[in-house]
Amino acid sequence: MDRYVLKEWLVGFALTLGVIVGILILQNMYDTLPDLLDSEAGIRQILFYYSLALPTYLPAILPIAVLVSLLFTMGSLHRNNEIIAMRASGAGLFRISRSLWGAALLLSLLLFYLTASVVPQTVERARTFLDNLEFAAEETEREAREVGLLYNLGFDNRKDGRLWFMNRFSERAWLGLGVNVHTRDASGQELSRISAAEAY
Repeated sequence: MDRYVLKEWLVGFALTLGVIVGILILQNMYDTLPDLLDSEAGIRQILFYYSLALPTYLPAILPIAVLVSLLFTMGSLHRNNEIIAMRASGAGLFRISRSLWGAALLLSLLLFYLTASVVPQTVERARTFLDNLEFAAEETEREAREVGLLYNLGFDNRKDGRLWFMNRFSERAWLGLGVNVHTRDASGQELSRISAAEAY
């Protein structure tokens, strides 16, 4: 009985998850595919980017997919009078649904792992991958030091007591331009100052 109920649910869950993921991928493609094509990304790079984007959808859609598939499965069992037959054989409601409770518990643990570990890493990797494609396309028109510029950047390194200011920082070349470094003591008083045209 457990295997049968679980199998019926898994079919509905896979279909529901596939449909929702497909819709979200299409929406993402509408937003990001023009940027990928402008960056002259190949088919492998495009597929790799969307494979990175896929895990970021799961925390939002897994609960919805579970709910919809449960409604679909229990409705199907009820419509075919299978729940009545199981109850008539002496099985209680928990006995009938315990495989579904177990699957829900496993999915909850998976969701916790995805949210805590996988999703933050894949979001960062996808962003870095897309940025690098754009930087590579820009590099054909200008020097690497002029690509991916951040302006008026500041960084407070409290551990070492250094306060950094940069007029520009190239994310592509990892090069700071117009750099000032202020060394401070524990109370925040300036001890020294270094100015440089460039810093790596």
